[in-house]
Parts: sequence; C-alpha cells; structure tokens
Amino acid sequence: MPTTSWYSWTSQQSFDEWHNPVVEALNLPRIGNNAATGQPDPTAQLTTAYTVVTEVASNDWRAPVEQHIASDFPSGLGVPSESPPFPDDF
Repeated sequence: MPTTSWYSWTSQQSFDEWHNPVVEALNLPRIGNNAATGQPDPTAQLTTAYTVVTEVASNDWRAPVEQHIASDFPSGLGVPSESPPFPDDF
C-alpha cells in the first residue's frame, strides 16, 4: 500500500498549480471501477481529481499525497504538514 503524507499550500491557486499537471499526467478524468468486481464501470462516477484539498485557514490548504506522486511531481508541491483538524477537533 502506498505511503501517504499531508502537504500544505498557501492558497487554493498554489495547490491547483501543482495539482493540474498531476491530473493531466494521470490521464484524468477516467471511468471508475466497480467496487465488487474491480472492473471498469462506465456507469460509475468519473475520477476527476488526484486528491482533494481542504482549507484549514486562509493561508493553509492541505491535501494527502502519496509518496511516489510527491517524488514524481516535486515542482510546486506544498510543504509537509500534519493532517488537518477534523470537525470534532475544533
């Protein structure tokens, strides 16, 4: 299983500038797979993003990134961070 770490960007725009080339390199969007069979399912929702960013503060946007993706796409990658606080942590 891939190792995943959290990274932080200073804005949604800086995250998007890193994320968009990743999405393009991974040939997204693409059709999803059936969870039961693992086979492509054209009726399933498309996978359109590599990861999802969470706004923690106005200058703190965090997303989980697998280590191999971080290594392959270092340009514009945010700085390592902790996972964002979850609603119960506030």
